[in-house]
Amino acid sequence: PLGTILARPIKQFDVKLQPFIMSLISTSTTAEMHFNLMKSCLPTIVHSISIQEPNLRQSSYPLLNQTVRSSTPLLTYMNHVKPIETQFAEFLARASTVSEQKATGNLFFRSGTPAPITEIDGTVAKEFFTVLNISQNYTEDQIFNIYSFGMIYNWLNYLYLNPIQAPVSLSPTPSPHMSVSNINDLSTVSSDTSLSNFSDDSSRANLNLSSAVSIAGTHPAQLSLSASFQEVIVSYCLRVVDQSKLKDPNTLKPTNAPSSTSEINRTKALTNDNLRLVALVESIRILDILCKLDPSLVSRLFPTLKKVFTTHLTVNEVTTISQRTPSTPNAQISHAHPHSHVLLTLLQFFVNHCHVVVYDPDPLFRAYFENFLSQHSSFSHIAFETLMFCINNKEYLLQHTSV
Repeated sequence: PLGTILARPIKQFDVKLQPFIMSLISTSTTAEMHFNLMKSCLPTIVHSISIQEPNLRQSSYPLLNQTVRSSTPLLTYMNHVKPIETQFAEFLARASTVSEQKATGNLFFRSGTPAPITEIDGTVAKEFFTVLNISQNYTEDQIFNIYSFGMIYNWLNYLYLNPIQAPVSLSPTPSPHMSVSNINDLSTVSSDTSLSNFSDDSSRANLNLSSAVSIAGTHPAQLSLSASFQEVIVSYCLRVVDQSKLKDPNTLKPTNAPSSTSEINRTKALTNDNLRLVALVESIRILDILCKLDPSLVSRLFPTLKKVFTTHLTVNEVTTISQRTPSTPNAQISHAHPHSHVLLTLLQFFVNHCHVVVYDPDPLFRAYFENFLSQHSSFSHIAFETLMFCINNKEYLLQHTSV
């Protein structure tokens, strides 16, 4: 039986089979089996992430993500949380700032000088690597920098803000196995997709609580986020916010040029723009959680995010309707508005934290609902997102705004 096979320690399997075994564990749907398997392989997950063990590290990230979302009672600070957060901080703050050298025909040598990473606008990066930097050939620590950023929201939400008290049965989800060769597949990211799997708070409604509460025991005392790790996350997110102001210069070039190269560059530019928005939204949502955990951060972050709101409210990208090309027929859908998802995510931040800085957000709501929405409500996705925002914040809007 599958349960008997998976119950064996992972290290007893052949090295080549270990990643596949970890993927099988992530698809186990029975609550008791899932919980027990997570418990047995948790030391391996922590070891592979915190120690240089690349063979299992890629497989460990999605399994760790499931553990945080479904089996947080298993995690203890000294044995699991601290070593993982230490490695997260290392990846986020100290990833390589140069590209990996390409291997030559001789397996023992690599050719050329490592090229520095660049920003979206093509300039050489002067600060640390983030998900929005571009590398010719991504190094391992750059890939895990991106992995770690994609994990942070779930890590903070399920471990610190809303810890799960009982095991949860999750629907099977495919485990992403990203390698250096396919890191550029980030082109599949859309502007309304989060970097972290199941990161929306609403996704918790899709989780079926198991009746086997007895196997969970009790959750340890409420964990407290370390100040050093918090500062690493804040610095990373603020850098992403700053990078989001940059744009690929190819987005400004006309698309009626006959060269196929220019069309390819244009497609890449649209991809970078989508990634820019997704990373910005993810950073705002992470900062939102951090402010809930530590309200003293609000006064530091509020002015910056207010400027971001003003910037995205005034940016006019409706002209992309005339910039559509045969290879990008959906350009109008993804770029015909000044980033409503960013604006609504920022509005949610203001709803959650404006009372801390004694700020009246009514002018921001007026700007969105009276100016922006009146021009772009014909787009169904904008109308839907706005409606959901109003439903989720109905009481606040009725009591504290003129909406």
